[in-house]
Amino acid sequence: MDRLIMDMYKHPEESKRCTFNNTLTGSTHRFESATYLGWFRCTSQKSNEPLGITSCTGESEITEFYFKRILG
Repeated sequence: MDRLIMDMYKHPEESKRCTFNNTLTGSTHRFESATYLGWFRCTSQKSNEPLGITSCTGESEITEFYFKRILG
């Protein structure tokens, strides 16, 4: 469902399902769902796969992310 970002801002109860809490551990970030605790943002080890969510951390999906600052 396509929505304008400001529509979500005006209705926080609707935006909670799209909200993730960022936990920094060492140099990696993990994003846990604010609505579904124990579920995390993940990506596949394969190229060009969409983001997803999983409750099975440390298995085949990647749930820990590194960010690199690129200065322009």
